[in-house]
Amino acid sequence: MTVLMKLGYTIILISILFGCAFHKAREEGFLHKESSENNSLDKYEKKEEVFYWVNSKKSLSLGAFGESLPCFQVSEEVELSSIQKWEPLCDLIAGFVHEEGTYYRIKVLRKWLMNHEMLADRSPYDFELVEILDTMKEETNIKQGEHDISMYPEPKEGFNRYVIALDKQNDEDNYKVEVVATKRIEVDCNHHSLSGSFLDKNLSGWGYTYYEFTGDGSVLSTRMGCLDQKTHLEDVKSHASLMRYNSKMPIVVYVPEGIDVQYTFWQKEKTTTKAERK
Repeated sequence: MTVLMKLGYTIILISILFGCAFHKAREEGFLHKESSENNSLDKYEKKEEVFYWVNSKKSLSLGAFGESLPCFQVSEEVELSSIQKWEPLCDLIAGFVHEEGTYYRIKVLRKWLMNHEMLADRSPYDFELVEILDTMKEETNIKQGEHDISMYPEPKEGFNRYVIALDKQNDEDNYKVEVVATKRIEVDCNHHSLSGSFLDKNLSGWGYTYYEFTGDGSVLSTRMGCLDQKTHLEDVKSHASLMRYNSKMPIVVYVPEGIDVQYTFWQKEKTTTKAERK
């Protein structure tokens, strides 16, 4: 066998061995890639949708190493109010762009990281924006009568919708709103009341509350014997429903046709009395 033939066989053998090794390496790399993809799918222990109000301004909070971080101020309360309880959220919300001076109502996917209890230098969550549900400009959201009610359902057949817009107060926690349904009818000397009550309804996808009156217009009455048969027109009222005072959100009420809505707001007065020692 000549030297050239031996050299040729050697080159062919090396090529075959190299090809096999390359194929095996590529195959292992491919399997490794699949394993990485599977691991990424298992990155989260669980996922849940949450609703946040985001403040119009960010705040500075201390990071894990004592550094100052600009953080969102968020609240899981259903309604926006002047006494909102804000909590710092220093994580990125993927897909969310915050504009200074604007309040946001957002739906977020909160994803719990695997082994999150072992994470010392970061939050146990990842956040991803699902939807911006509402926005309010800081300079306009306290004005009366400018509430956007487009997200609320149109009144169903046989019903009317009433919207109550409240004036801004300095400390709205000291106020309550009393809402009643009324029906104007002829009455005698007896005491009359409108049957029915207000039911809380959740505005799906927004987290807001509206109210629906359940009465059909029937009136309850005492049965005293009247000395005369005189009658007079009167706004017969239902049992009152006490609601939170919040000038930044409308009170939206649906009642059957022929029934009206009245409201009164009450202010709590702070009274301090010295206790008697006995």
